[in-house]
Amino acid sequence: MRFIDIAKILASVELVGVEATYKTVPQVPGGLGSFLTFQVLYKDAFPMVYALLGSETQETYSALLTVIRNILPLCYNGIPFVTDYECALMNAIREVFPNSQLV
Repeated sequence: MRFIDIAKILASVELVGVEATYKTVPQVPGGLGSFLTFQVLYKDAFPMVYALLGSETQETYSALLTVIRNILPLCYNGIPFVTDYECALMNAIREVFPNSQLV
């Protein structure tokens, strides 16, 4: 079996996709009403983070994205982020990843 250097692979990710949805969310206690995925592209797209969130505010998105930035060793400088046109999410990406590009 060949050892895969995950940190090296994550450092070479070329694109990040972030998507939040409010309509297709499992019924869970605690008022968690949105579902967010954080995906990366390395040869193929695959999800790295799934999160249930209590609100869809820039503050909530920024808090989660800060945790992701501190845990996932991607090369965030200049990496393109693909997302929908939700202003709170786009502003949070700009805040947490200021050297990245929104596509």
